[in-house]
Amino acid sequence: MLMDYSKPTLIVISGPNGAGKSTYIQIMLPPAFKGIWSFDRDMTRVEYEKILMGQGVKASDLFRQATAMMEQKLLLEMKKAIKLKDHFVLETPLSHPDYWAYTDLFE
Repeated sequence: MLMDYSKPTLIVISGPNGAGKSTYIQIMLPPAFKGIWSFDRDMTRVEYEKILMGQGVKASDLFRQATAMMEQKLLLEMKKAIKLKDHFVLETPLSHPDYWAYTDLFE
């Protein structure tokens, strides 16, 4: 079955941590997605953890605060792609049921 990429499309690359999502993402994407970066939830959260550590946030609060910041950025980026009618690639283990709500944004 051939996919029609003439309309904005959400592609979700899902798998367990260490499965190779980040390593192989660019060769897995169809040509219509050339130049589209994937939103890597884990990498984004880690970047926010580093920022928060530099701001002196307690270690016990890092994960929760960084995750909240990552979720806000993900939602912002998805809404931006929808507004611009762009494709979007989400890389995630889909380990929490709330993540399916993000896919509903692209209906």
